[in-house]
Amino acid sequence: MLPRQERACTNDNDSTTLESGAAQEEQLDEVTLTSLPDLPLLKVLSYVPVEDLGAVGRVCTRLCALTRGHWPLWWDKCVLFEDPDRLLDLLAGLLLVTPRYDVVLELAAFPRSTDEEGQDRLAVSISKPMSLDAATGAAVMLGFWLVVCEDLAEDDTLATVLRELGPRTKHVRFNCKTPDIEVICENLQNATSLETLSVFWMWPRHFAAPFTGFSRCKNWPQALPAGLHTIEVKLWDHEYAEIPVAAYDDSLVGQEPSCLQALLLGAHSELRCVQLLSPAVMPLLDSCPAGLQRLTVSAAPGMAAKLRGLRELQELKFVRIHCSANIAEIADALRTWCGPLLKLTIPSCRACPEEEVTLMRALGAGALASLTHLNLVVLEETGLRALAAALPALPSLTSLTLGLAPPREPDVLRDLFSGASPTLCETLLLFHSGGPGFGFTTSELHSDLPNLVRRAPMSVSLHARAEARPYKQPKQPLQFCSICNVETRPSHLVVFGRHAAAEEESCSVCAAVRVRGSSRSSPFYCHWRSPATVHYVCVGQT
Repeated sequence: MLPRQERACTNDNDSTTLESGAAQEEQLDEVTLTSLPDLPLLKVLSYVPVEDLGAVGRVCTRLCALTRGHWPLWWDKCVLFEDPDRLLDLLAGLLLVTPRYDVVLELAAFPRSTDEEGQDRLAVSISKPMSLDAATGAAVMLGFWLVVCEDLAEDDTLATVLRELGPRTKHVRFNCKTPDIEVICENLQNATSLETLSVFWMWPRHFAAPFTGFSRCKNWPQALPAGLHTIEVKLWDHEYAEIPVAAYDDSLVGQEPSCLQALLLGAHSELRCVQLLSPAVMPLLDSCPAGLQRLTVSAAPGMAAKLRGLRELQELKFVRIHCSANIAEIADALRTWCGPLLKLTIPSCRACPEEEVTLMRALGAGALASLTHLNLVVLEETGLRALAAALPALPSLTSLTLGLAPPREPDVLRDLFSGASPTLCETLLLFHSGGPGFGFTTSELHSDLPNLVRRAPMSVSLHARAEARPYKQPKQPLQFCSICNVETRPSHLVVFGRHAAAEEESCSVCAAVRVRGSSRSSPFYCHWRSPATVHYVCVGQT
């Protein structure tokens, strides 16, 4: 047993400890979110779910300023729920406390299957701000995924979304797998700031064709927003859009929904850009205004004749060549073109030598003298020789983006510029390494490609881009690359140019080449990764 004095000291220490603990607890209680400095507070807020973050932003002016001024707080967050009323509350909060970006609204509506009865029917996700080809500035993607368990006409959820977000929504992307697409289109009038619209409708197999179930679209064309200038339409006639098919059934051409025709006619006066990304909707060319400036179209029989009515087109892009008959349509359109066409994009002929030659000869027929920008894919040496023969017939050409396989004869590429117009000043060669025999050896990367760039005419700013890893080389950790002179992963992209790296950054022509290589219009866009994976190598001059 402790002496009395020691017991007294122990009691005093216990008392002091209790008092100190109480004081510390009182101090901890006083630390609140608003008492934290900005940086620690932002770190805490980054972990807050999207619904709670919307509530936090409405607590006080400071928290609202933080949630509205720091978009990374909202990146890649998602919320799932069943009750549409919660959606209304969420939208109200988002409008008050999120940054003032233009909105890209991505909507998806799918019928609920019997084995999904217990799943949430609404999902909202938020992405990082992005740059859009059709947009003048940054925009943020808000994704709304709706699982439709009843007739969409009786469900006002979608109308609510468009009504609440309409004033800030400039771009709408809609994916639909229900027969009630007209309900969505009817509600577009609530998106008063709408500029671009993308409609991807998955046509269920059991629909009878032609489909004419759009009787409720009584207000078209007057109901569409006045500022709508770009429309993209894609119709998929298979049960699952992600499953590709080897060939397209031309029997479906002309069976597109009448609603889609009304959509184009409704925006007729302001329409400047149209994208018809399925052969089934190619006949909608008849509904495009004669003054259309930009067109992306999937070739189908009868297309060439319809294109002749669009005499003011400045940009034309063909996508997804499905069969030889469609290649013939493209060749016919190019041979007989009449109008001030400036930019043209042609996809791959799937390594068919005869068809590539047919298209290249159509380019050289003399009808495209006004063409300034040409993007195309040529995978056969016979096609490259035909392209070299066609270039003299393009006297205004200033920019060439060419996707190709590594040719077995280097002279084929060196001869490419022999007959080109003196106006050609920007050329980007995108070497495709997607299959056996398409890769480069290390020696070719050290000599053939640099020599090709080095010996190009001085008037041409030629860049060549290739994958630095030979085909079928196994993946390895970081290692030293003798081509780039840096430590990097074996699989990376190299861009060869004549300028020194500092000059490359400041040269406006080289900058234009880089933009083309990274844009969505590039023939091999998916192979051009982020800038961190692309290394520039100066090859000097002869």
